[in-house]
Amino acid sequence: MDNNYIKNGYILCKDIGNIVNCKQNNATACNTVDDLKNRISFLQSHNLITFFDFVIDKEQVISYFGADKYNVLCENVKQKIFRQFKNDLMSDNISHQLQKNGVENIILKGSSYKKFYPENIVRTSTDIDIYVNQKDITKAGEVLNDNGFTFVKVYKNKEYSYKKEPRYYIELHTDMDGFNKTQKSLLNSLTDGCSSRNTLTDNDSYIYALFHLYKHFVTSGAGVRMFLDIYLIKKNSKLNFEYINKKLKALDIYDFTNVVTKINESLFEGKEADDDLKAVIAFIFDSGTFGKVSSDLHLKQINKKAKHTNKIEEFIDDNCLDFNSMKKRFDKIEKLTKQIKEEYTAKKLKVPDELTENLKNTY
Repeated sequence: MDNNYIKNGYILCKDIGNIVNCKQNNATACNTVDDLKNRISFLQSHNLITFFDFVIDKEQVISYFGADKYNVLCENVKQKIFRQFKNDLMSDNISHQLQKNGVENIILKGSSYKKFYPENIVRTSTDIDIYVNQKDITKAGEVLNDNGFTFVKVYKNKEYSYKKEPRYYIELHTDMDGFNKTQKSLLNSLTDGCSSRNTLTDNDSYIYALFHLYKHFVTSGAGVRMFLDIYLIKKNSKLNFEYINKKLKALDIYDFTNVVTKINESLFEGKEADDDLKAVIAFIFDSGTFGKVSSDLHLKQINKKAKHTNKIEEFIDDNCLDFNSMKKRFDKIEKLTKQIKEEYTAKKLKVPDELTENLKNTY
């Protein structure tokens, strides 16, 4: 990821901020062909391509790439929008069918977030996520089968995957997927009291979106669209922060949330970020929609880790990502740091200076 990609990422995010904040917006002109390539690539990588006509100058695309290329890009956007309309209709239909058959359910993520987006912008998603009680999973599977879906597999976090041609994918969630028992219990409690076909309340949608972002960030990274979801939920709903902050503190992500707010202010409102925050934003830009699993950065890290002989080498290598200001807030990293220290102490080895410095920063 080069500096020009980062520069153009900031420009696009600021233009998107102008759109969602109903400010006068004209697509910021590109100075070079490379600028334009980077902006199109950025929109595609972060699943923000439905903003294409709003943040990319049509005449410049035609000038640099020709009318045929522009038409292809527009057709791709139309297909994304049409596919999402079909996804939204399918999610509503399946939710209704589940309820009709006595299966209480809640539509999560993608389709449930569309109400927070501007009317002329489609919030796309690759699949349909629906929460059901574990006790209803067999019945829910039967309903999906009756509607033409076939079972694919069950994931360790109790997600049941189904598919239907062409390109319909449903995941039935029976667990809201915390990292530990306390988090799981708190997240599952967000679904309490939903006795009819429903989405989470706006307050609980905000909490769940934040934790979902947190989960992706600490395991593989997270892209701009997840941050935009949170920005728009906060902007376009009346939230009870007395209730929300209590939940966030219990989930141990309150500090993380404060950093997310600063990132969103920098991305979508143009507020200045310090060097630490800029390093985090560069990591976000490199992550793509759901994380850095497919990015060059992650592949480099995998190659490095293949050479590691112990966890401390891996931990020190990870610090090369240079987002300690955010990492140190995560209990996952704190526990790993303790574990590494204990291992070195047990072997009567000197704890490396890099780890000692991290411990000072963390505690």
